[in-house]
Amino acid sequence: MSDDLNAAQVLFLPITCGAVTLQEDARVLYLNARFQLDIQNALRHVSVDYMQFFKPYAAPLDGVGWQEVATIKPDAYDAVFVNIPKNIEEARLFMQAGMRGLRSGGTLFCAAPNKAGGGRLQKMMQELGAKHVDHESAQKCRVVYGRDFECAENVLEQGMLSPRPICDGAYQSMSGIYGWDKIDRGSAVLAEVLPERIKARRAADFGCGYGYLTRILVSRMEAPFKVYAIDADRRAVDMCAVNVPEVEAMWADIVSQPLPQNLDFIVMNPPFHEGKKANTDIGKSFILRAAKSLRPGGALWMVANTHLPYEGTLSEAFKSHEKIVQKDGFKVFKAIA
Repeated sequence: MSDDLNAAQVLFLPITCGAVTLQEDARVLYLNARFQLDIQNALRHVSVDYMQFFKPYAAPLDGVGWQEVATIKPDAYDAVFVNIPKNIEEARLFMQAGMRGLRSGGTLFCAAPNKAGGGRLQKMMQELGAKHVDHESAQKCRVVYGRDFECAENVLEQGMLSPRPICDGAYQSMSGIYGWDKIDRGSAVLAEVLPERIKARRAADFGCGYGYLTRILVSRMEAPFKVYAIDADRRAVDMCAVNVPEVEAMWADIVSQPLPQNLDFIVMNPPFHEGKKANTDIGKSFILRAAKSLRPGGALWMVANTHLPYEGTLSEAFKSHEKIVQKDGFKVFKAIA
């Protein structure tokens, strides 16, 4: 079992070991939720709301019996469970949001692998103003839980799901989206060499993020057109829809879910990390899915770090491909289906 799934399991250890008891009429919020059968069993007697922004993790939660929520009601929950993400700023925002949702006397539970933030959780909980903090450890993970919070109002006001202006107000974005507060250099390299006029009627941005490349794509097409902006992170999809309202924003896992077909043009800057580990299989899957989504003769324009070995997959999936440019540690390919 991966460390992430271990942490999701250890998150509920205070409940399963009897250190904390949830009343049968308790209301529970589960942030960054992951499905596991033993977790579902641990929560079978209580009402559970949840949030999960990443589509591959959200899909297994359908039909579990929990209620997905888009916003967190203040002072609404007896317990809030947070499966802590690896990014420390995002982790703090999740914890702050969870604390805002707690009723007086409620308990905030947070868990992470020891090597991915578990060791700092107790200090973070104390910084939030928890007067009583406990912890348990198992499976190389730690769960820290606190109650009776006393903190400054400005901490509670920061919120988690609020868009923020970035790039001198050119875009709206949200913490937690990959590269959320800047223009990704690879995407900028790709934008520099994209055709000034894109003769396409049906196009897509695979892995759109907050919409930087999507906006470039739309600006170089002539109406009428249909552009799909697709990302596995719902926050990215929501922000892209705000930044580029002309597109159809889709929350989908590009690797495994059905995608638009008969496209003329695709741009993409595929991810190559899963957490902190490099995983080129994700980028290769993006290439294969792009090839299947394009009509014969359709074009893929993609950027990747120079060290990533995508040439073989491009040769396998496309009739032809060429390197357009290599600079600043990135390479741009054009491939024809």
